[in-house]
Amino acid sequence: SGLSGTTVSDPIASPSTTTTYTVTGYSAGDNLVYNGHPALHNVGFGSDYVYQSNVNPAGTYYIGANAHDYHLNFYGYDHTTGNGSFMIINGAENLNNVVWSQTVNVIPNTDYAFSTWVCTLSPYSEQYITRLQFCINGEQIGDVFRAPLNINVWENFYQIWNSGNSTQATITILNQNTLAVGNDFGLDDISFNNLEECVSTAQL
Repeated sequence: SGLSGTTVSDPIASPSTTTTYTVTGYSAGDNLVYNGHPALHNVGFGSDYVYQSNVNPAGTYYIGANAHDYHLNFYGYDHTTGNGSFMIINGAENLNNVVWSQTVNVIPNTDYAFSTWVCTLSPYSEQYITRLQFCINGEQIGDVFRAPLNINVWENFYQIWNSGNSTQATITILNQNTLAVGNDFGLDDISFNNLEECVSTAQL
């Protein structure tokens, strides 16, 4: 009541009587993922895929700055600066193959945000586009998400997870595409952050 809008980030409050307004949000803590950029190349994470500089055939990956250097049909650069390194992946056709995985320590009964940036590296039709899913401690979470249709366009995907009684989390990105052709994508800036509730109150 008394706000100029309830779906905008900067509403103007003009209450007819004294009113208390409370805003609740979340602040992300430190990123628990080691080498999520990944500036340190092939260090700190696991994968069912084979690491090699020639990203061919399906089921292989490499860490580099220009996807075209490692596969002649791939086009793309990293999400962060455009000249850093990222994970360049020739997707396998095996359902639930582990693309990327890492184990981190967590605080029980705490909310965490699992996030990654994804891009498409080869120009194929929509039916071939990469499909991925987050998984934590062996349990798939959230919906299957798809890489953008256009090449070298980065999109962010994330899911919120509560740790419950867990003190460790094995966080995983799974392949959900059973087509090898066109299932070619990049991952960058993978993060896993605890979320702290922030509350601000004002009386007007």
